[in-house]
Amino acid sequence: MKRFKKTMTLIELVMVIAVFAVAITPLLLLMSSLNQQVVQARLMNSAIILGQDKLEEILATNYDNIDKFSGVEEDNIEFYPGFSRKVCVCYADPDGGDIKPCFNSNDKCINGGSDKGYKRIDVRIKNRILEGYNIKSVRFTLIVSSEYPK
Repeated sequence: MKRFKKTMTLIELVMVIAVFAVAITPLLLLMSSLNQQVVQARLMNSAIILGQDKLEEILATNYDNIDKFSGVEEDNIEFYPGFSRKVCVCYADPDGGDIKPCFNSNDKCINGGSDKGYKRIDVRIKNRILEGYNIKSVRFTLIVSSEYPK
């Protein structure tokens, strides 16, 4: 009786490699897409942390000192390379319906108006990588009353 060895031929090996390549391609595309989503989520999380941090810093001062933060722009923030943060403070009149943004279309601070007991604080966070995801900036807005603790 003759015994036959069970081995793969070259054609069978090529077929296995081809099937594996066809099967793995969608998985690699999915992983690439997921990686981009993770990067975007991390960047957004960093932007949120930077915005909240600045608002907390501003709220730690009293109402009269909030204006000193207006126009302050920070680039290359420690531990957050590539991020920039800008603050604008302007007067608001919620009773009169006058709650306009403190930034103009050129991203400059709009100053002026009269103090009617309310200040609007706008914080803008930018990152050039986020712009690649069609996210120009992340903005935070807070209105503070003169009744705010002094």
